[in-house]
Parts: sequence; structure tokens; C-alpha cells
Amino acid sequence: ALDAPYVATGDIFVAWSTNPLLTLGDGVEIRFVSGTGLHAGWSGSGRLGVTGSTVGVTLTSHEAAPAAGDWTGLYIGSYADGATLRGLTVAYGGGGVASPTGAIHVSTADITLEGCTVHDSAAHGLYAQGSVLSIAGSTFRDNAEDGVHLSLTSDLARAATSSFTGNNAVDNGGFGVSLPPNAVGMLDPSSSYGPNTDAGVRVWGGNLLVDASWLPLDEPYLAVGDIRAEWSTAPELTIAPGVELRFDAGVALYAGWGGSGSFRAVGTASAGILFTSAAGTPAAGDWLGLHIGSYCNATRAVLDHVTIEYGGGAPSQGNLSWSGCDGSIDNATIRHSASWGIYRASGAAPIIGAVTYDSNASGNLF
Repeated sequence: ALDAPYVATGDIFVAWSTNPLLTLGDGVEIRFVSGTGLHAGWSGSGRLGVTGSTVGVTLTSHEAAPAAGDWTGLYIGSYADGATLRGLTVAYGGGGVASPTGAIHVSTADITLEGCTVHDSAAHGLYAQGSVLSIAGSTFRDNAEDGVHLSLTSDLARAATSSFTGNNAVDNGGFGVSLPPNAVGMLDPSSSYGPNTDAGVRVWGGNLLVDASWLPLDEPYLAVGDIRAEWSTAPELTIAPGVELRFDAGVALYAGWGGSGSFRAVGTASAGILFTSAAGTPAAGDWLGLHIGSYCNATRAVLDHVTIEYGGGAPSQGNLSWSGCDGSIDNATIRHSASWGIYRASGAAPIIGAVTYDSNASGNLF
């Protein structure tokens, strides 16, 4: 590295017919003037590597008094697929480009971030569309919108345990992390997901495509669209002890309802599982409840030490609806449904053990 920073007075494009590789070595600092940014593999063949493992690499504003949005950010496109960013700090970016965007903006590229920091973006910290990411030991803080924002077309890399581990997504103006349901199983409790202006880990509506376990985090999950554990792969969604899953108005969770899939939520006496409303002042019918359908695997459809509350909103018929599938529920609390507590249809005959009912509008069990 030089003993002075580089100053970028215009956009830097790593893209040419020769497929150039730009490597930012340990200690490099690039300062960007207003409205400029770094584009790697965005408009043509080009690659990027960042090796800031000891001192670090910094991309930041050239302003004497830097502020969020001073420059546009780091853009990684499909031609830079496979990029690895180690020890990179991106500061005061996210400006001058229509939302959604981020200080790091990844489009149709699979990348790895290790030991990175993204802060004071005027948009999201990290925004990804059509991409697969692995993120470890990184911090996303003080960004105007989400710390990490994965669009519905993005995912976290499949790993034996987790591909989002040891991270901090805190003090952001939106959520710490927003992501599709298929990526949630790659989150790890070793990361911090709050506090942020918006509480919770935001989960888009969509289908689970592979088996997944949702683990307890330091923030609740917030489903803002229907979660569906059903696909040609017959995925099983497992909810681990201690998880809290909140649902926006009109949202439901479906398992084996319109296609093959299973659902399992087994808590413990000391670490129960809570399915509830996302409303600040919850009321019966806020969300539509849990729905287990005829395509489920009845031997896996087990609910134990769970609380289900404030669901049963129309057109749902219960906090928990079983249709054409058996299974079991035990050590449970079913309360504040706008319709039935438990609704059984199409020959469903689940084993119902110790269940406490309270304030279910249509009755406790149909």
C-alpha cells in the first residue's frame, strides 16, 4: 500500500474484454468524490479481490466532513461472480442511485464477505439481488435502511451449519437483516440482529425449497408475507425451541397445503415456541394462523410446547388449521383466535394432548 490514499475523481470500472482482475491489497484506501463509485464486473468482464486481512482495505468519502451518501458505493455484477472480500470497510456510500441499493450492491453474483464493515450508507448497507452470499465476522451498522437486504431472488450459501455467522447488524434505520424464507435456515445465533429502528429479522413471503431449521436469535422473526413449506422437494421446516415468529396482518404459514412439505415445532418447558401477531397492540385475527394440509408428512407434523395467539383472521378458520393430515399437538396454548382455536377438516385427526384454550371467538375445537 502507498503512504497516501487514492482519490477517485470519477467512476472506476473493472470491465473489459481482457477480463481484468483488480486486487485491493492490505492497507489500501480509496476516497471517492461525490457521485462516483467502483463497479466490478457490472457492465462487462471484470473481477475483484479484496485482501485486507491485517490492516484492512477502506472505500470511503473524499469529503473533509464525510456523511452518508457522499458517493455511490461498490457495485459487483455478474461478471465478477465468485469475488471474495476480506477486511473491507465501506463507509458513507449509498448515494445518488435510486432505491433499492446499498453501499455494497451485488447483482447476480455469488460472493463471500469475511471481516467486513459497512457503515453510514444512505441506503441499505448491503443489497443483493439474484445472488448467493456467504457472510462471516462482518458488521453492518448505522445505515439509513437495512443492514443486510437480500431480495426474494437472493439466498445465503448452503452450508453444513451456517453461512451467516459471527456478524453484527445493529443501529440501522431499517431492519438488521431482511431475507427470503429459503435463506433463513442459514442464519446463526452467533450473530447480533439488533437493536435497529425496525425490530426483528424480516422474512419475505415465499416458498421454502429445502429442509431448514429456524434457530432462536436475539430478535424475533417477522413474516411480512405468507411462508410456505411446500415444493416439489417436499421441504421440512423445523422451528427450534425458543423461537418467536411474528406475522404481519393477513399473513399465514402453510405446510403441505398446496404441495408437498412438512412442519415441525417442538419446544421445551423452558424454551417454548411463540407464533404471534406483529402488531404493537395485538388483537384476535391480526394474522391468519398456521395451516397444515393434506400434502404434509403426518409423522413429522408435531407441535409441542407452543403458543399460538391472535390468529384466525378471515378467511382462516382457526389459529391452527389441520386439513387432510394428522400429526399431533401437546403442551400448547391456543388463544385469542378470531375464529376457532383448532380447526380440523377433510378427515384430519391429529392427536390432541394437553392444550390450554383461551378467548377463541368461535370456540376451542372444531
